[in-house]
Amino acid sequence: MGKILILSVGINSYPKLDENSQLNYCVNDAEVIYDKYSQFNCLYHNLLLNQNATRAEILKGIADIDRKARDD
Repeated sequence: MGKILILSVGINSYPKLDENSQLNYCVNDAEVIYDKYSQFNCLYHNLLLNQNATRAEILKGIADIDRKARDD
């Protein structure tokens, strides 16, 4: 049986966008997915939201998953 690897990213606030162009539900969706799947036997799980969801952190999360993933 495979293992679950989660990298859940949600960004509502974009610094370069005006207030009317910001998103409303991405953080909530990322949290729901993270919470639901984290109940299971996760080999890896990481939640990145808004300011913590930097390019560097997202790429680090992808690299972490790549190291833990198996071919099967």
